[in-house]
Amino acid sequence: MLLSWCASRSRILLVQPFCKRLLQTEAQKVGSKAIKTAERTHLSPKLLIEQKHAISRRLFTEEEDEKLLDLYKRYPKQWSKIAYELSERSPAAVFNRYKSLTSKEVFYGPYEAHEIQALKDLVAKYGEHDWVTIANEMPRKRDPLLLRRTWKEALDPQHKRGPWAEKEDNLLMTAIPKYHLEGNRVDWDGVAQDVGTRNRKQCYERFMYQLNPSHTKGPYTAKEDAAIITAVAKYGDQNWQKIKEVTGINRNTRSIFAHYKYYLDPSIDRSPWTDKETTQLIELFKKYGRMTTVKEKLNSNRSLKHMWAQYHVNRNGLRERRKEATPIKKTEKVPPPRTEEDLQRENL
Repeated sequence: MLLSWCASRSRILLVQPFCKRLLQTEAQKVGSKAIKTAERTHLSPKLLIEQKHAISRRLFTEEEDEKLLDLYKRYPKQWSKIAYELSERSPAAVFNRYKSLTSKEVFYGPYEAHEIQALKDLVAKYGEHDWVTIANEMPRKRDPLLLRRTWKEALDPQHKRGPWAEKEDNLLMTAIPKYHLEGNRVDWDGVAQDVGTRNRKQCYERFMYQLNPSHTKGPYTAKEDAAIITAVAKYGDQNWQKIKEVTGINRNTRSIFAHYKYYLDPSIDRSPWTDKETTQLIELFKKYGRMTTVKEKLNSNRSLKHMWAQYHVNRNGLRERRKEATPIKKTEKVPPPRTEEDLQRENL
């Protein structure tokens, strides 16, 4: 109300100095908060102010979860510093995410059939907004944010799964310029609304990993691998934007991070799984329901991605069934019988 009053044409000349002082005061407040935070985290106030305008509210990825847990070991309870290292995350979001990841009361394992049906029924009853109430009435206690994520990404009937149609790709590429924001950002909620059949995450990943003409796709080359390893040795494994710039690799930072984390990082154990290790993995997961806890109990250097893959392949004896399966015998192709025309051609 005050700013609208200041903007009134009849009073603009009288209150212009006052409005200017008001805006300066607000700017000083933001700056003072950044300075106080900088004193606690030893970071630049300018960087903190710039980061304030680049906060992301998208769901945490698996890579961010791993990085968050690693950063907490280095900076216990220093949420501002952890948020800065993660980039595009507020201290409050980092704190809440860490709390949900480390809570022993909440179950994080795969959904069972009765849980999926219960989630569908509760969403039909309460709608897609009251996730706390839905979480309280679930058969097994789960994090409300993860319930929302599961619904939006896997169960929401208005969103398609599977391969994209050409029409959807055209709608996506048409909507992106329409919802382009300052700072090379995109309103993915608006894009998803225009596409109509996909959620915001699907739209983002489809463009960033498949359709973005400025990014290279496909397998990494040996030259790219060598450049990444050299850059990480020099700059560390935290600032992936810097690594992208110095290597000159024309890929997105998430792709570079994931490639290093799962294929190049020398600290990751990629040796073949033993039967004993696999058995312990399955038993501990059944007991604790969280793969991060299983990793701590096993004191394993394997990545969470590889542990999840090993669990899903072996939990139902899939690998054993494949070994015991009778191989299909290849039958020799029998040529079709020759006709009279074929015989005449041979005689000629």
